[in-house]
Amino acid sequence: MELFVFPDAKIKACNFHVGQAWHRKLQQIGLAVEFQSNSETSTWLKSFFGLPALDPHEVEDCFAFVVMNNCPYSKSDLLCKFADYVFNNYISDSARYPPTLWASQDIAIRTTNACESFHNQFSKNFSSSHPNIFLFLEKLGDEQLRTNIKIRSAFQERRVQARRHRE
Repeated sequence: MELFVFPDAKIKACNFHVGQAWHRKLQQIGLAVEFQSNSETSTWLKSFFGLPALDPHEVEDCFAFVVMNNCPYSKSDLLCKFADYVFNNYISDSARYPPTLWASQDIAIRTTNACESFHNQFSKNFSSSHPNIFLFLEKLGDEQLRTNIKIRSAFQERRVQARRHRE
């Protein structure tokens, strides 16, 4: 089988999934409760999730100077384990997922999947993962109404702009 290369293609990781992988590692290590708390350790852990908003060439310096220099000493073994995981898998020169893949200061859309984004927003309408069918249909109708309003508003806006250009 012959492979084709697309030289202009830019491959970027989904920031949602990068953050999800980091959060799962926090849970696996046993830092999930600490992450949710309102403490110095929680603030330090949350600083990792700001790394994707940097330019790729700034990530390693920020990690070294900002993140590692401010590491709290409580639970230091677990914190070092998490920091090592992020560094080895996402930051180092030999990282499986280097910063060029997931860090970008200029990306407006932070996820690559619009369906996941919609599902995440829509599921906030419900208090359980399996809502009553009537509640689901009601919320689906509300969503359809909001979408129709947005479409009509966009259409009305274009008509008003077209009239202004004619005059």
